[in-house]
Amino acid sequence: MTQQATTVQASPSLDSGKIWKYLWRTDAVFNMLFGDLLIFATGTVIDFMGMSEDATNTVRVLGVLFAIQGLWQLWTARSGRISRISFLLGDLDMTLVGIGAIAAVVLGVEFNDVGTVIMIGFGGIGAFIMAGLWFVGSRQA
Repeated sequence: MTQQATTVQASPSLDSGKIWKYLWRTDAVFNMLFGDLLIFATGTVIDFMGMSEDATNTVRVLGVLFAIQGLWQLWTARSGRISRISFLLGDLDMTLVGIGAIAAVVLGVEFNDVGTVIMIGFGGIGAFIMAGLWFVGSRQA
């Protein structure tokens, strides 16, 4: 009778640090892409969201800020480990973005229906979700 060799294959898994690193870098790439969209397609963004033409410079400045934030996130992740301070700064930034987006709608910045939904959904609620993620990430770092 022959014995068959049995092998136990370990399931691949990611440790907690790698998951946070990948999430951090993915967010950085999306921040840079969104910033580039705001910088180079300003007229399209303004038309799509129903904003007045007076908002051109403001939208471009926001695009530069998003692009700088994305570059900062990639810079802080270059060593492969994101520090607790970086997570907390990301948390603070996303909280301020959420407050600013909701305040823009409440204070009467001119948007059409699509712009209002985008500002509340992505700008407000989405930013608060990311702030919560970065807070949890700071606890794991």
